[in-house]
Amino acid sequence: MSVYNGEKFLREAVDSILNQTLKDFEFIIINDSSTDRTEEILKNYNDDRVKVIKNETNIGLTRSLNKGINLAKGKYIARQDADDISVPERFEKELDFLEHHSDYAAVGSFIKVISEDGRQISTIEKPITNSAIKDFLRTNNCLAHGSAMIRTSCLRNIGLYDETIPKTQDYDLWLRLSEKYKLANIPEYLYYWRSHKGNISIKNYNEQIHYGEVAKVKAKRRKKGCAFPEHSSLPGISVLMANYNNAAYVGEAIRSVLNQTFENWELIIVDDASTDNSIKKIQLFLNDKRIRLLRNKVNRGYVNVLNEMVYESRAEIFCILDSDDALTEDALKNIHKAHTEHPDCGFIYSQFMYCDSDLKPLRKGYCKAIPRGDTNLRCNCVSAFRTFKKKDFFKTTGFDVETIGAEDKDIVYKMEEVTKLLFLDKVLYMHRILPDSQTHKPERYKISYKSFILAKTKAWIRRLNTNIPNLTKREIYRDFFLAINFFLLRKEFKLALRVFFRIFSMLRGKKDKKVL
Repeated sequence: MSVYNGEKFLREAVDSILNQTLKDFEFIIINDSSTDRTEEILKNYNDDRVKVIKNETNIGLTRSLNKGINLAKGKYIARQDADDISVPERFEKELDFLEHHSDYAAVGSFIKVISEDGRQISTIEKPITNSAIKDFLRTNNCLAHGSAMIRTSCLRNIGLYDETIPKTQDYDLWLRLSEKYKLANIPEYLYYWRSHKGNISIKNYNEQIHYGEVAKVKAKRRKKGCAFPEHSSLPGISVLMANYNNAAYVGEAIRSVLNQTFENWELIIVDDASTDNSIKKIQLFLNDKRIRLLRNKVNRGYVNVLNEMVYESRAEIFCILDSDDALTEDALKNIHKAHTEHPDCGFIYSQFMYCDSDLKPLRKGYCKAIPRGDTNLRCNCVSAFRTFKKKDFFKTTGFDVETIGAEDKDIVYKMEEVTKLLFLDKVLYMHRILPDSQTHKPERYKISYKSFILAKTKAWIRRLNTNIPNLTKREIYRDFFLAINFFLLRKEFKLALRVFFRIFSMLRGKKDKKVL
């Protein structure tokens, strides 16, 4: 059991284990650097079976569980969450099942959902047979993590919990176990799961969803036989590069990563069904194991590819490099240092340089620090080199397909709402100005402008009745009517009407699920 600031329900959880009808076990409790009364409560237990390990710093649930497993001596590992309850017969029944079913790696049970004060709210009955569980796992989790007992040899054989997945680590574990072994649920209510506002699965809902998708992506890649080899140490930064028909420049973009003074990186390239010779250009660099190439059979679009790459990334910090741009040689070194020195800043951006098609500098970019108390909605300060802490990115809904063409602005607005932003006043990014690029085509510019106004309006609505800096109503209406005028002057009457009705309904407070 790992516990972090779990004083409210801790005693009840611990007592439910110590009161098991099966007495022969060790109870390893990892105190993950709690700051409440957790340590004091655990010290009051005078039972030889209880072994408390205190982490000097908070390392999270996944790493804490692996730490506990590496210390464990038992033939089986049983899980218990610090806010839940195991019924007295749980261990006895699960042990009996595994002892009589040697081809099964893990067994869970039905669960009862209880409130903060212990009242039963509902029941959850998951599939019980191995075949039904495997079918269910394709789309969702179906073994309650805290209810599970796992064969230790099987757990160690697949490499324990994946430490690149800090949330939904159990779902990933069941997927990997199911690929080699059988799983089951006992059709009895042996575990009580407590629903409360501090519960991890409720508190970090967006992160749960995102990392669930990561687990699915990894499972699909293993099935195809193209899983990326695991390393003992994770990369310090993931560089994400989407490519579509950029054969002329993608090689230079990759070389700018290879030339970094900071070497602990991974480069993930997703080619979005290019029709030029991009693949041949990229393949020249694949002898470096830090570089991964993923190929889409059909074009999915830039925004979808961005979200896909975030799921694939292994580092806790990621940055975006367009395949026709380049990094300065100390870009990753400076960014990694800034993220390390400013752990409370989930989004760090730098100055950039406008360049010609040969990457010769033309003029410095417009990036600057956002004035204190102001917002990027009002003063456009952020561009080019965007870098994220993954834990903060997953507090948002990610890159928005609806704002294609202004997805970079949209994600900055979202990051402003969940974390601190930091400007690094150094030129770390070289941005090519290409007249024939997708961005500079007239039809693309119209789409981008529409998306820009839409992203602004969405952000304005999200920030209403909050303390987050926002535009005034007059400012958002001004931008709205400037956008309508923009399209009318260009005789884009249908587009003007679509923008008008879409945004006007939002501003009038229409309940739009896509917005709210």
